[in-house]
Amino acid sequence: MADFTELARQIVNATRVASDARQATAGKPVTVSVIPGFTNTIPSVVNLTGTSTLPVGGLSTITETLVPLITRLDVTVEYTVTDGDGNPVNSNQFSTNPPLAFPLPSGQSHPLQVEFLLKPPIGEDIKRTPALKYIIQVDVTVSVDGNEASTKTPPLQPLKVPVSIPAIAIPAVLVLVQHSVGDSDYPGDALCIVRSASPLRTLDLVVKTLTDLAETISTVRDLIGLTGVANPLEGIDGILDVFQRASIVYFSVGGAPDFNEFGGWDVLGFGGFDDEASSAFLFGVTGTQARVWSSEDFSDSDFHEHSTFTVPDIGLANGLPAVGFGVFRDDDFGDWDTDAGDSMQDEIESARIL
Repeated sequence: MADFTELARQIVNATRVASDARQATAGKPVTVSVIPGFTNTIPSVVNLTGTSTLPVGGLSTITETLVPLITRLDVTVEYTVTDGDGNPVNSNQFSTNPPLAFPLPSGQSHPLQVEFLLKPPIGEDIKRTPALKYIIQVDVTVSVDGNEASTKTPPLQPLKVPVSIPAIAIPAVLVLVQHSVGDSDYPGDALCIVRSASPLRTLDLVVKTLTDLAETISTVRDLIGLTGVANPLEGIDGILDVFQRASIVYFSVGGAPDFNEFGGWDVLGFGGFDDEASSAFLFGVTGTQARVWSSEDFSDSDFHEHSTFTVPDIGLANGLPAVGFGVFRDDDFGDWDTDAGDSMQDEIESARIL
C-alpha cells in the first residue's frame, strides 16, 4: 500500500540520533544512540465490526471485533564509519561495544545504541597535531507490513555524526638514574628533565601525565598498531618505577647545565648528582633526542665528551609499522659517542633534551 510506504517514510524522517561526540577524547568511546520515530504506545488502528440485535422490550447488544490495521513494523539500523571526507575507514581503526559485524549481514540489524572507540593520532605535547576526523553514518530502514522506506534510497538521507579525535599528546621525558639497572642499589637518586616549553612544570604532573597516558595507550593499543607487542607500556612503567623507588628525584625544566646544583654541595664542593648517572630512560615521540656531556654548560669543546640518546619507534622495534612514539633505554652506560675508549659511567655533568 502506498499509505504504508508513506508511513514508513515518516517514521524514518522522525528518527533521531543522540551522541556525546562533541566531548570526544583519545581513548574514550563515543556513544551513538538511535531514537526511532515512533513509540510503543502508539495504538493500533482498528475496525469495529459486529451485529446488533434488538430484543423485546430491551436494549441493543453490540458484539465488537478489533482488527489491527498494521500487523508488522520492522526497524533496521546499520552503522558505517568513514573519514572526514566520507571515505570508508578500515575496521582495524575502530572497535565497537557491543562488537558488531561490518558490513551488516543480510537480514540483520545493528543495535540502537553502540560505543565506538576510534583510532587517535599521535603527536608531541608541545606541537599542534591535527585531530583525526571521522563520520559515523547511521542508515535506517523501516518496513510497515512489507512496505519499506530507507535512508539508502533518495531522497531520504542517512544520519551522520561527525567526530573529531584529538591526538595523544606525548611528552619528552629524560630520566637519568644513579645506578645501573642490574645494580643491587638501583635506582638510587634520579634526575628528571623535560623541555623548556613542556606543560609539565612539576614532577607530580609528570607522574600523573605518564599514568594517564599509559591508560590511554592500553585502551587503544590495537587501534594504533601495537597488537602483539608484549608490553607497550614497558618504557612508561620503567620511568614510574624509578620515581617510586628512587631515594630522591630531582627535577629540571629545559635541561640541567650543572649537575652540582642537584643535591647540595659537599665539603669538597661537589653536588649530590654530579658524576653519578649510570643508566637512563628517554620517552617521547619517535626521533626525540637528548644529549649528555662530561662537562658543565652543555660544552662540546675538544676537551670534553658527549653522547646522544635517540627514541626509537616502538612499532618498528617490534617488527610492526611505525606508531609514532617509543622509549630509549640504557641500563648500563658504556663509552661516550665521541670517545669509544672512555666510559661515561659516573661522568655526566650536564644534560638536556635537544
